[in-house]
Amino acid sequence: MNKLSVDTWYAKIGLVSWDFQLKLDNKEQNEKKQNILLMHKFFQIVKELGDFASPSLISFTTTSQGDDTKVFDSYSESEVLGYFRNCDDIEEVNIDLDLNCISSNDEDCEIKQGATLWLQYEKETERVSPVRLVVVLHVDLYSPVTKGKYRDNEELASKNGPRLTSFLSRIVANLNGQLMDIDAPGYSEVVNEYGFISK
Repeated sequence: MNKLSVDTWYAKIGLVSWDFQLKLDNKEQNEKKQNILLMHKFFQIVKELGDFASPSLISFTTTSQGDDTKVFDSYSESEVLGYFRNCDDIEEVNIDLDLNCISSNDEDCEIKQGATLWLQYEKETERVSPVRLVVVLHVDLYSPVTKGKYRDNEELASKNGPRLTSFLSRIVANLNGQLMDIDAPGYSEVVNEYGFISK
C-alpha cells in the first residue's frame, strides 16, 4: 500500500481513547467461564472492524502468569480460537490494529499498529457489565486539527473519519456497547462519542 504523507497528522502512543462497557445478553450472563465470554466478544469485535482496520499482533494477559502470557505476532483465527478455549484464566486481550486509510490522492494506505483494542474482564467493577472495551488511537489522522507539522488535516480527516465513526457506532449498535469515558488530552474540542468533529 502507498505511504501516507505525515505532514498533517501525528503519531504517539495513546493519543485518544474511548472506553466502553459491553453489556451482556441473557445467554452471555449465564456463561460461567470468562475465557468463553471473552472469546465470543473478541470475535464479534473482529467482525465489526469492517473497513476501519484489521488485527495484527494479539497478546493475552492471564491471572496466573500476567501480561503477555501468550503473544501472536500475526492474526490467525484458528490459533486464537484454540488459545481461548484452552486457557481458562484470561483477563485481558490486547489487539493491535493496522488501520486501513485513504490518502489525499484517494489511494489505499495502511498504518501499521495505529490503534489498539483492550478487551478486559473485570471481576470487581461498579459497572453493569464486567466486560470492558477500550479503543485507543495512536494517530490523529482522523482529526481535522492535529499536532502534525501542518495542523490543518481536514482533507484526510474527511476521507478517513467516517471509517472510525462507523466502527464506534457499530460497537454501540451491534455489540451492546455503552460509552463510559473519553480520554482526549489536547483534542477535547474536536472529539465526541463517535470520533472527531469536522470543522
